[in-house]
Amino acid sequence: MRYESLRDKGTELLRRAHQRNPHDFWLSMELAIALDERTRVNEAVGFYRAALAVRPRAATVHFYLGRVLLVLGNLAEAEAAARQAVSLEPNHFPGLRVLGAILQRQDKLSEAEQVLRKALALRPKDTRAELILGVVLMHQGRFAASAKAWETAAASLPWSERRQVQTLGAQSRLLAQLEPRLDGVVRGEVQPKTAEEQLAFAEMCFFRKHWKAALRLYSEALAGPGSAGNLDEETLYRAACAAARVVGNELEGTEADHARYRDQALTWLQANLASWEKQFAEPEVRASVRSQLRLWQQTPHLAALRDAANLGKLPAAERKRLRQLWDKVSAILEKVAVE
Repeated sequence: MRYESLRDKGTELLRRAHQRNPHDFWLSMELAIALDERTRVNEAVGFYRAALAVRPRAATVHFYLGRVLLVLGNLAEAEAAARQAVSLEPNHFPGLRVLGAILQRQDKLSEAEQVLRKALALRPKDTRAELILGVVLMHQGRFAASAKAWETAAASLPWSERRQVQTLGAQSRLLAQLEPRLDGVVRGEVQPKTAEEQLAFAEMCFFRKHWKAALRLYSEALAGPGSAGNLDEETLYRAACAAARVVGNELEGTEADHARYRDQALTWLQANLASWEKQFAEPEVRASVRSQLRLWQQTPHLAALRDAANLGKLPAAERKRLRQLWDKVSAILEKVAVE
């Protein structure tokens, strides 16, 4: 507690000094970093911008700004800041790494891979860059390559931190082993043998963009009472995205089918929100919730359930339910604001 009190006092002293010298680059920078470290990131953004107003070619400040905007979920602005950092300094390693993460969040996967491989060429043993690359490769549907990236990252971690990354690697290895049967599963000619395989094939179909097959498999995996409550938020999110993608393809199914898929997606998203609401007391979870829900508001995956032009085509009762969902998302974002 004493250390925290001293940090607060230090931040307040920086703030007072900045008020006296608002155009001092170093004061703006130090105050922004102090606020950033205290997770007061909305405030930090303003002071990073103040520092850039004085030195617009400071690549490291552009990197810091991009990183904090990523935390806030402002992906377009975050990308612009990170691109500016690597434009000013093409070998700016932190800028490359955060740009790779930002591109991954926006599903710009080919460029994300290129950027991260450039970063790893500069620092081949950087665990965080390797971890992000593993996510990119998984989202590209390259399961064996993803497993290799995560196994490489795990080998660089202390024993106490390896378990979660090793689990990701094992999951990717499972998907790679199942891959020869994927085409048959997509066509409905081959059936998963276990509940674990059912969900694994659903995830494979999602990452390979076989939306209709992914929706079928997710629906079957989540058909049991209470099943949605037993899955992690990322899986529920992907299931809802698969449903929304099928709805967005007007050539797939009838309007009655689409209404059923929209209702299913809404149920999964609501289960996701309910899970998060139980965890709001944890600061780390609040930051994750903010980032994920900002993604909900921007991702093309959910456009069929979110964008005004699409909602305007729906029956009034269904439109109302979906608008209530997005109103709740906005309310939660206000609730989990950092300050």
